[in-house]
Amino acid sequence: MNNPIRTNVTEAHNSAGLFTGSYITGLAGFGTMMLLAPQSGKMTRAQIRQKALNCKIGLRTLSMTWWPCLILTIGKSWLKHVENKERYP
Repeated sequence: MNNPIRTNVTEAHNSAGLFTGSYITGLAGFGTMMLLAPQSGKMTRAQIRQKALNCKIGLRTLSMTWWPCLILTIGKSWLKHVENKERYP
C-alpha cells in the first residue's frame, strides 16, 4: 500500500534536487562562458550591431528589387490571360 505522505515528501525532494541541479549547472555554464569568451562584451555588441545593420540594408535592397519583378510578372500573366481570351472566346 502506498503511503500518500511519503509519496508527497519524495516528490518534493525530487523537485528540490532538480532545481538545485539546474541552478548549479547554470552557474557552471555561465562561469565557463565568461572564462572562455573570445572577446569583450563591448566588441561583441559592436559586431552584433554591424551585422544587424548589414542585414537591414540587405533586406531593404531585396525589397526594392523583388517588388518591381513581381509587378512585371503579374502584368505579363495578365496580358497572356487577356490575349488568350481574345483568341479563344
